[in-house]
Amino acid sequence: MIQDKHECKQRHRWHNHVHPAYSIHGDILNIKIREGRNIMVQHIVKGERRPSCVLKNVNSLYVDSNTSQVPVKCNQCVSENIVIDKIVKSSEIHEVETSPIVSGTSPTRNVIFFIHGVGGSSKLWQHQIEYFYQGDYEIVVPDLLGHGLSSAPRPRKAYTFTEIANDVLALFDKFAKEKNILVGHSYGCSFCTKVACERSNQVSKLILISGGGPQSLEPQPCQIFCLPVWILSCIKPIIVNGFTKRAFKDPKKQSQSDKDNSFNAPVNILHAMMKGQDWAEGNKSYHAEINTPVLLIYGMQDQFISLYEEDEMVKTIPNCKLETVEAGHMVMLEEPDKVNDLIKDFIDNNLFEWSEVETPPDAYTPVKLSNTTSNSTFQ
Repeated sequence: MIQDKHECKQRHRWHNHVHPAYSIHGDILNIKIREGRNIMVQHIVKGERRPSCVLKNVNSLYVDSNTSQVPVKCNQCVSENIVIDKIVKSSEIHEVETSPIVSGTSPTRNVIFFIHGVGGSSKLWQHQIEYFYQGDYEIVVPDLLGHGLSSAPRPRKAYTFTEIANDVLALFDKFAKEKNILVGHSYGCSFCTKVACERSNQVSKLILISGGGPQSLEPQPCQIFCLPVWILSCIKPIIVNGFTKRAFKDPKKQSQSDKDNSFNAPVNILHAMMKGQDWAEGNKSYHAEINTPVLLIYGMQDQFISLYEEDEMVKTIPNCKLETVEAGHMVMLEEPDKVNDLIKDFIDNNLFEWSEVETPPDAYTPVKLSNTTSNSTFQ
C-alpha cells in the first residue's frame, strides 16, 4: 500500500545535492511505494497554492511527521508567522512548504502526469508546470527511482523496466481522477504507454515526446554503460558533455541549468537504468492496441531517435498524430512555448482532426526496426 510521508529521510546519495525551491506552487510529497522505494512527487493543485521559503544554514530546524504545527518567522516568506508542515532537508538548504492557503478537495477533475526519462528529474518539466498551473489542471510530476530527490536503492534489479513501470502505475492509481493525461519524454514514454494500456479506461490522452518507435526494449549487449561503474564514474564528465552536445539543437543557447538538469544522475543509477531496459512485450502489436488518442512531439534535430521511428508510431497506433518542432531531443526545454501550446490544443480538442504525417522526402532513410533498443532509449 502506498503511504504518504511528510518527513523526508536522508538517503545515502542526498548529501551532495543542494535543492533550492523545488516546487513553486504545490507540495513535494514523499510517496512510499513499498519498502525501499520512496518516490518524490511534485503535486500541484489549483486553489491550494502553498508559498515556500528557503532557509539557509538553519540546521536545527526540522519537522517530522509527528509534529503538526511549528510556527517560525522568515522574512523571505509572505507572512511573518508561517505554520510549517514539512521540510525537505539537504546539506545547505532547507525547503519549507507551508500549510495550504485554501483547504479542501481539488475543484478540478483533470490530472496531468509528467514522466521524465533516464538521467532527468521532475525539474525538466518546470516550463510545463508553470504553464498548466494557470489552467484547470491538477499536476503530478514524480522523480523516478534513483533520480532527483527519490530514494536510490543499491540493487541493480530495482531499476528494471518492470519495477519502474510498477512505480508509475502505483502513482497513477493514487492520483488519477476523471480525466487523466499522460505526458512522457524519451524513456518515460515507455512507462506512459504501459499505463495507457494497463489503465485504458482511465487515460484520456497520451502525449509522447521524443519517444522513438513501436518496438520492444532489450538491453544492448555492447555500449558505454556496460562498462564497470568505477570506470563510468571516472569518465562521467565526458559522458555528460557528450550527451549535452547531442541532446540540444544548439547547446550554446541553453541555460546551464537546463543542461545540468537534462542528464544528472549518479553513474550507478544510469548504469542500472540502461541495463534494465527490458520490455519484450512493448512491440508493434502492443502499441497497436492503444485505444487512447496519442500526440507525438518530435524535434527535427534529434540525434538520438529518427523521424522514421516516429512515423512508424503513427502507422501503428490507431489514433495518432505527429507534430514536429525545430529542436533536438530535449524539446520541452528548447521550445517550451510551442510544446505547451501543442499539448494544450491536443487536450482541449475533443474532436481531434487526425491527418497523415507529411514527411520531408530527405528526412530519413527507411530502415527496418529491429527488436533491440534504439538510441531513443538513451534517456
